[in-house]
Amino acid sequence: MRKNVVLISASVAILAYLVYIVLSEKPFAIKFQEPKPPYPYHTEEVQFKNDQAGITLSGTLTIPEKDGNFPAVVLITGSGPQNRNEEVFGHKPFLVIADYLTRQGFAVLRYDDRGVGQSTGNFMTATSQDFAADAESAMAYLKSRKEINLEKMGVAGHSEGGLVAAIAASRSKDISFVISLAGPGVTGIEVMTLQAELIARAGGVDEKGIAMLKKINQETTDILRKSTDTTQHDRIREGSHAELPRANATSRTNQRAVF
Repeated sequence: MRKNVVLISASVAILAYLVYIVLSEKPFAIKFQEPKPPYPYHTEEVQFKNDQAGITLSGTLTIPEKDGNFPAVVLITGSGPQNRNEEVFGHKPFLVIADYLTRQGFAVLRYDDRGVGQSTGNFMTATSQDFAADAESAMAYLKSRKEINLEKMGVAGHSEGGLVAAIAASRSKDISFVISLAGPGVTGIEVMTLQAELIARAGGVDEKGIAMLKKINQETTDILRKSTDTTQHDRIREGSHAELPRANATSRTNQRAVF
């Protein structure tokens, strides 16, 4: 398990670096689809505990009305440290989704990842299994609310959150449905390798750079699969950061359209 986590984190590090070099620092404008208050439903800031991990998670619960009994869904973020709105590149997809679902009669709980925003804990040392435990804690919190229909509670996960949602559902009898939003259908290393290549191409990296990236990813995968020495991950990551080509300024500007 430890080796698999480190294997994926090596690719995540390379992918994150590529995202960094192809994006400019220009602030993003507020998106037109972002809902604005006042909302036609009840909104409440909440906290709940993952007692096993000894952490407190903070989030937002939206309910169609203060009185009633409603089906509920917990939103689970994708890879990387994310706040409750899954805010990225100026977009707040979980805010938009929660707003829509609540208007359609669902109670929705979204929360900051552990170690992010108002949630305690350490994100960097957590695995997908840990995030699934956080989602289970969110479900346990919903069970304590009189407004929630206990027979109609589920989870919706985006990207890696789709994987986390499936893990949580396999362990909890309280979860009656699972929604996967662009969740992985192949292994984590395959996902990260393809994403790294696509982001590099969109950022203007040439074929020589793409070939170098593929070589680094393959070497990283081979070494970490064969060795129990996880410290090699750090040496590979440092070397890859030094060798990866930088995209030009024009490509960094155009990258906004890709995302």
